Amino acid sequence: MPAPRALLPGLLVTAALVVPACGPAGEEPAAPVEDAAPAPPRGVLFIVVDTLRADHVGAFGSDMGLTPNLDALASDALVFTNTVATSSWTRPSVASMFTGQYPTSLDVLTKQDMLSPDVETLAERLGAAGLRCLAVSTNGNAGRSFGFDQGFEQFISRLPKVGYPDDFPVVAADQVTGKALELVDGLGADEPFFLFLHYFDPHDPYLEHPGLLDTPEPPGRFNGSRKDLDELDHLPLAERTADDVARVRWLYQGEVRYCDLWLGTLFDGLRERGLLDELLVVVTADHGEGLYDHGMRAHGTDLYEEQLRVPLVVRFPRDGAPAPTTVESFASLVDITPTILGAYGLPQPEHARGRDLGAAAREGRLEVRGSFAYAEMDFTGIDLESITDGSAKIVRNRAYDGEKALPFEHVVEEGDTLQTLSRLNYGRLNHVPDIVRLNPGIRAPGTSYRDITLEPGTVLAMPARRLPGDEDLFEFFDLVNDPGERVDRSASLEGRTHRLHDLLRHFAAENLESRIVGGDVDLADLDEETIAELRALGYLGGDDS
Repeated sequence: MPAPRALLPGLLVTAALVVPACGPAGEEPAAPVEDAAPAPPRGVLFIVVDTLRADHVGAFGSDMGLTPNLDALASDALVFTNTVATSSWTRPSVASMFTGQYPTSLDVLTKQDMLSPDVETLAERLGAAGLRCLAVSTNGNAGRSFGFDQGFEQFISRLPKVGYPDDFPVVAADQVTGKALELVDGLGADEPFFLFLHYFDPHDPYLEHPGLLDTPEPPGRFNGSRKDLDELDHLPLAERTADDVARVRWLYQGEVRYCDLWLGTLFDGLRERGLLDELLVVVTADHGEGLYDHGMRAHGTDLYEEQLRVPLVVRFPRDGAPAPTTVESFASLVDITPTILGAYGLPQPEHARGRDLGAAAREGRLEVRGSFAYAEMDFTGIDLESITDGSAKIVRNRAYDGEKALPFEHVVEEGDTLQTLSRLNYGRLNHVPDIVRLNPGIRAPGTSYRDITLEPGTVLAMPARRLPGDEDLFEFFDLVNDPGERVDRSASLEGRTHRLHDLLRHFAAENLESRIVGGDVDLADLDEETIAELRALGYLGGDDS
């Protein structure tokens, strides 16, 4: 049952703007500003476009013409061109969006983790303030089974699906937009609301959308089905062709264009209802996509820029909105909860790490010298954290910490190769010899590592995630001269002594100090459709199946 609508005005009168608990490094907290905030929005429209890379959005520098509708919205908004996701896969990133905290603080890092009921979410706070909280969620990783429905009056996740024959079906953007407008039409006149929409389309499988792109279809051998993509992902590098890569990128671009088309329908529908200019609109993504920039097609495999850089557009209601601005200092997904709460004058969560971007805009503090961005992940053995100040970046391998360093077993699945097992479990290819050493029966005399075929069902002894040597402990990139992160300069003097090392240690310690111990997901508690979805997306398998 939603909180009474009458509760909202009282909170708005009594609550002052709150300075975030921890802003970017180098920013001096400003004194609270009284009576500076405009009237609260009629409502909040919070959109996450799953797997959308910032460099595929026109407002963020793309010349591919894929996002005219999002670009039009951004032309009248704050555009944060250096927004970094808190992780490179969905669950920890959306957890950060809903709370203003980093994944370690929330104990939402691995595929077994769920959002703790002890964490007060954005929806719970807005609901207590009198807003109707509604959601359309299309990714089970940020769904009801993992605690993301907390605070929502309606959390809709079952909508018609489409897909390739005998492949994993998905909810496409037309369904999300249609349901969103239906929910809006069900609201009472002037009833304040928070509407969260999670569009899935740029995530694989990549469906074909004939006629949407101006560029011709590349002749690669694979379509966008999960079956074909899995086959392509497991090919030895020497067998993957330029046409294969070009076709995957083309299919991804088609999904971005299709999603933007339905975002346009959503914006037009809200405009026709007289709502769009009365809303606080936030559009972002949970993470990017590899697209083979560093050898990996998907996401959740590393913390390189293509998997972390996401768009962030914040459009305030027309009355009292800050001037449209392109902001180059860093923003993070942890800024979203403080920004939305700040628009209603609501106090920030105790451990929120982000900043209220609306307050910063009104006070002229959007551009921050010395700002930085932090991200982390712990997925299938790849346990990394990264920090960047825009000119340099450190990616630290923390997979050797504690129990993560112990040996383990892996049950071979269809398509597994030594290369993929090393890359997915250790973040590198250099563990292949160790796997062979522990499992001598998988290699015939004289057989090269690349020619070893693994039989599904075979139980492999997997080596400990050993303490790396100095050269493997972290990677260091000079982003000014090497924005593509091609050359690891960790062995250089600057790589060993850069100020980001101390900042990373301090940042990680703060996250641990505020950590809330969460819970683990029990597969027995999940329905069959959710289990099938997670398995198809690669979030279940091996020992977890």
